[in-house]
Amino acid sequence: MDEKLLLHYKNKLLEEKNKVTDTINDILKNGMAENQREEIEELSLVDNHPADFGSEMFEKERRYALLDNEKEIIYRIDNALKKIEDKSYGKCEFCGKDIPKERLDFMPYATTCVECENKKANYKTYRYDRPVEEEVLKPFGRSFTDISSDMEDDIMFDDEDAYQDVAQYEKRPGIIRNFDDLKGAFTSKSETKADGGIVEPTDNISNEQYKKQLP
Repeated sequence: MDEKLLLHYKNKLLEEKNKVTDTINDILKNGMAENQREEIEELSLVDNHPADFGSEMFEKERRYALLDNEKEIIYRIDNALKKIEDKSYGKCEFCGKDIPKERLDFMPYATTCVECENKKANYKTYRYDRPVEEEVLKPFGRSFTDISSDMEDDIMFDDEDAYQDVAQYEKRPGIIRNFDDLKGAFTSKSETKADGGIVEPTDNISNEQYKKQLP
């Protein structure tokens, strides 16, 4: 790329950086630096239900996401300016071909050509991007109790037992109106039938007598 075009894109990048910097300042000015109490103008949050502030929390998280996005653009612009200095600007970082002028005019901090960007953004390239260890690990071969040769004959509470105890809660009855309807529903292998998921003695108090009085 000749010096004239490099100077053109350098000015374009600096102009874009100023715009993004102004956007970041606006985000910070409009409540980003305030704590939640100051932002919603409440004297106290103790007597309010947390769900009442769902919208405010969403807006705050959205501002953080927008701020991170603008910071990422600043990072890419700075990298593009460095490439202009070392005369490597305008080259695709994957295939090494020249990035089309139309793409650089639209996005001066682009680092890939259209073809390579489409390949990188292909859904199939990261949909099944699983850890390579899963190719050799058994379904429940992730704890020392499963792989230790000294414990092959031991009967212990391992990963599989933990999963089964948790998975049982997906098999609960469809409609539960009273505690008595729960008896025996969540009894796991690790619990005795007498306990049956009981945490405190008061949890075992039945309301059967009250139910008999109902019409």
